[in-house]
Amino acid sequence: MENIELDIRYALGRFRAQPISTLVIVLMLALGIGATSAIFSVVNGLLLQATPFDDSDRLVILEQIEKNTGRRLGLSVPELFDYREQSSNFESIAEYHNMTFTMYGQDDPLRVRTGVVSANFFDILGIQPILGRLFNTDEDAIGAEPLVILTYEFWQKEFAGRKDITNLSVEMNNRAHKVIGVLPHFPQFPDVNDVYMAVPSCPWRSSEGALTNRGMRMMRSFAKLKSEATFTQVNQELSSISDRLYQAYPDAYTNQSPLDAQVLSLNEELVKENRPYLLTLLATTLLLFLIACANVTNLTLSQHAKRQREFAVRASLGASRWRLAQLLLTESILLALVGGLLGLTAAYLGLDFLKSFASHFTSLASEISLDTNVMLFALVVSILAGIISGLMPSLSQPNLTSALKEGGKASFSTRNGVVRNSLLVFQFALSLTLLVGAGLSLKSLNKLQNVDGGFNSEKVEIVQMDLNWSVYENPRQRWQFSQKLLSEVKQLPYVESVGLGMTYPMDTVAVNFGNLRQALRLDDRDYNPDDVLENAVTRRVSHGYFETIGARLLQGRFIRVEDDEAARRVAVINRSLAEHLWPNKSAINHRISFDNGENWVTIIGVVGDIKERLLSSPADFQIYFSMAQFPVGHFGILAKTKQAGVDFTADIRDIVAQLDSRQPLSKSESLQQAVDNSISLQQFVTQLLGIFSGLALLITISGISGVMGYLVNIRSREVGIRMAIGADKSSVIKLILTYGLKLTLLGLLLGFITAFCGGVHLTEYLFESEAFDLGVYATALSILLIVSIVACFTPAYKASSIEPMRALKSN
Repeated sequence: MENIELDIRYALGRFRAQPISTLVIVLMLALGIGATSAIFSVVNGLLLQATPFDDSDRLVILEQIEKNTGRRLGLSVPELFDYREQSSNFESIAEYHNMTFTMYGQDDPLRVRTGVVSANFFDILGIQPILGRLFNTDEDAIGAEPLVILTYEFWQKEFAGRKDITNLSVEMNNRAHKVIGVLPHFPQFPDVNDVYMAVPSCPWRSSEGALTNRGMRMMRSFAKLKSEATFTQVNQELSSISDRLYQAYPDAYTNQSPLDAQVLSLNEELVKENRPYLLTLLATTLLLFLIACANVTNLTLSQHAKRQREFAVRASLGASRWRLAQLLLTESILLALVGGLLGLTAAYLGLDFLKSFASHFTSLASEISLDTNVMLFALVVSILAGIISGLMPSLSQPNLTSALKEGGKASFSTRNGVVRNSLLVFQFALSLTLLVGAGLSLKSLNKLQNVDGGFNSEKVEIVQMDLNWSVYENPRQRWQFSQKLLSEVKQLPYVESVGLGMTYPMDTVAVNFGNLRQALRLDDRDYNPDDVLENAVTRRVSHGYFETIGARLLQGRFIRVEDDEAARRVAVINRSLAEHLWPNKSAINHRISFDNGENWVTIIGVVGDIKERLLSSPADFQIYFSMAQFPVGHFGILAKTKQAGVDFTADIRDIVAQLDSRQPLSKSESLQQAVDNSISLQQFVTQLLGIFSGLALLITISGISGVMGYLVNIRSREVGIRMAIGADKSSVIKLILTYGLKLTLLGLLLGFITAFCGGVHLTEYLFESEAFDLGVYATALSILLIVSIVACFTPAYKASSIEPMRALKSN
């Protein structure tokens, strides 16, 4: 213990005596440890930590799947009740679905995203209110008093966190609803809601159709397993129950789509989409950490060479090899701990950026923090960095005679030279791996951003609305309001075109509305009930919609004003569906029926495929109806503007206020924002990979500069002799550059192999990418070669300027 105290005091004295080299080492370690700790905080919050719910390992999602296609489905109310009654492996099964309603009672009407849940929903998750109470079992009964609970965020934003919120009455769906509590902050899944409503308060959930129709599978179910239940046991029991339901209700379960049931881990469902990307980022930062450690080890070895006389004196006075190793490890670990502290500080400063970016693709973003796990990780990594950077110098044994003769000057050691060269090769190999990974990711993102989605997002503004169903009760009323709104928006001076759509490309709210899975009757062939359309969606759009988003008309015409309720029913389909139903023929004027011939819709146009869900996925089969013939209560107002920077939302708010002062807006964004949000995860990963590869490049530059500078220093006598016998400056420069480039090329050869192996893994998650991309590899190799030449040139030029006599005398 006494020796350690002495070593610490001695190390601090050395650091003060060599501030520049000390600062360089600390900054290198801070970069590696800070980046690794920052990404570990994300991985820890999203992947490693259990969700902040009680007994999270027993929380599951109960769902149904189609046996033939694997398509995942929700549950209907009767099905949910059947699984509750017949299953023996659950402690509790709760129901959930999401709606949007209008809330009155504040200064302005609000559109609130509402989670409709059974009374046991929050009990399953182990959530307790911070104000008031939760729903109780009696309040699940149809006809119970309408009740709502506010989320923490909504309470703060709309009610300024007022403490007397409980028992406040707000109007929703033409009824007074009593606020009974406020929830704490928690990661919401699968939707981020403003309020939660008791089951009987929802008009849809309490309707006769929802209570009896087994085909209305709009609910998701969350459940808690009994402590002794396993996933295998539960899924076997659910399969047996689904088979019994199939036999008991044959009319509700057709032969074309027999159903099975299963449970999925809630923990896994929350993170499964993000897991590969986050682990890739963590692996990247670990590579950066190793590069930093290699560089610091090289710097430490250089310093060690200059201290040979000191170590020889210590050894001659009786210091053992272990005693010298302890001194060196103490110094390196102290530097690493300081670097770790700085790195952790940098990670803390970047935490808000990471949380903000992560919030675009996960509701768990708020769980990202520098908690005890992250701090412990940073401590372990710091100590590991200190051991790595201090271990190699501590293993070298000083030669007492030669060290004392050298007089404290840096001496050449073949063994240490091999180690330094190997570390430099290692840095180049890892740097190439990072550069290639960043290049592949950047190229993939660029391809994704330039995908032809079948629309033009430039200068298209969007405002979404959900008409209050209790005011606009029938389709005619909804279309009358929509017509007036369209007419007013057209008068705005900066609007080039305008249209309405129940959804739009990359919309996150209504993208799953209108899913279709059934056989169509066509006018030119016999009906085949087995010819079921997979991955088909129906959309309702007004005149002007296709023109506004820049859709391409391939055949026929777009929907027009005259395609109203008095005209024949019409539809526009996309190219994929047209080619599927009428290959090598025109689809125009063909008719389709969704009810076995009772009602027909005429195809009037074919448009290019429009990617509505993801740019990276093929377009669905799409059928667009005229909104005038099939009005909806949820729609987006899309306007193509003549110039950017207009306040479209404010103008829409004023127009809507004139038409109906009690009708709020729901959401506003530009079409380009919707596109950017759809690829936010890929942007996040690409940006961080770019940052980390840039840091790796900087560290590698300093590494090769330091090694070559050290080489010139210890070989100054040799250079002096060469120049004394006739060598010119160019030959000396060539000598040093050749030495440096040999190490560089060896590192790039090794890096090519590691980069390819990493690329094979990375391209599994990238869009249209290959593990070997000639352009990316050529660019990365060129960057590192140029960097190496530039980094070697300064010490090479310095070597060529050595005066022979001075070099000979100094050594």
